[in-house]
Amino acid sequence: MLVSPRRRPVRMLMIRAVVPASQLTQALTQDEVREGATGLSGPPLGGLLYGINRALPFLFCAVSFAGEFMRSPLTARARYCRDGRQVAVSSQWMGSPAFYPAALATILDAAPRHAVDLGAGTGRLLIEVLLALPDSTAVALDIDHGACQEAVKAGRKAGVGDRLTVIERAIQSIADDPSPVQGADVVHAGFVFHDMLPEQEQVAEAVLANCRDALRPGGIMAITDAVPYAPDDRERRFGAIVTYYHKQFMGRRLLDEKQWQEKLSSAGFSDVKCVQHRFPSGRLFVAFK
Repeated sequence: MLVSPRRRPVRMLMIRAVVPASQLTQALTQDEVREGATGLSGPPLGGLLYGINRALPFLFCAVSFAGEFMRSPLTARARYCRDGRQVAVSSQWMGSPAFYPAALATILDAAPRHAVDLGAGTGRLLIEVLLALPDSTAVALDIDHGACQEAVKAGRKAGVGDRLTVIERAIQSIADDPSPVQGADVVHAGFVFHDMLPEQEQVAEAVLANCRDALRPGGIMAITDAVPYAPDDRERRFGAIVTYYHKQFMGRRLLDEKQWQEKLSSAGFSDVKCVQHRFPSGRLFVAFK
């Protein structure tokens, strides 16, 4: 699973933050009842479903979570959060055929002496870059402690640990302190900018501007993200699902191709181009300093 219950004190604070005062008692009571019922019935039910078919427990969880998010999205967002390490590991597995090829080809074509990946997860993309470019160095920045630990271990295992620096920081911190991207030839960011939209749009714009200023002359910014409601037949259905769950389950706003090009141009980049990823609705935006 890519979500996990928050610890009770944190979860209660989050519920208080999103539920109106008039409904707070009811919300806390329902949460307590649900938590107790889940703890009692979950293990035997999971065993029963697994005995019928190994896929059934996962399908049951997916349907249950989806129903909860549809009934009360604000409460559900407060109650569940993504496990950063699991997201990073699964993204590495998904990214290998889906979006790594286009991003990796773009980065290698630029032949950077120094590359930075914002929201690097397990560092898989940068490790591939360092294996292909033995004289280069790289910085992997991610907010999740578990993901950063995985990146350090993966770098050492691949034999590039001495050239890979892992920094545990939020991408938003680049708006105030751009030192991790200073002097880079390439800055890549994969599926992280939409996490700042819509609430932190000005922060996202500041991050883009600081990345542009920090790049060496001729450097590039490469952003991998999903676009909403992709129009062509191959992407339309999947794109609609991607747009819906980002909006309904995560409260995120995806930018379309034109909006991304405007954001990058406003940050001072030139010659912004868009590359279609292999997976539906995925785009790689490449902007030059």
